[in-house]
Amino acid sequence: MQIGSNASMSVQCYANGTAFSSGIGGVYKGDLILNYTNLQTGFTHTVIGTLVAKIQS
Repeated sequence: MQIGSNASMSVQCYANGTAFSSGIGGVYKGDLILNYTNLQTGFTHTVIGTLVAKIQS
């Protein structure tokens, strides 16, 4: 990816080792860990955050 560009990704959410499943209106909160390599420098990086998502139709 070029600097300043955007990307979309799909993630699978797990709760206690099982794929998360909830009806509409349910909320998932979990850690998001993204590992990547800067193609210009070759250095690897890790970004850690929290993902909070409300299940919608």
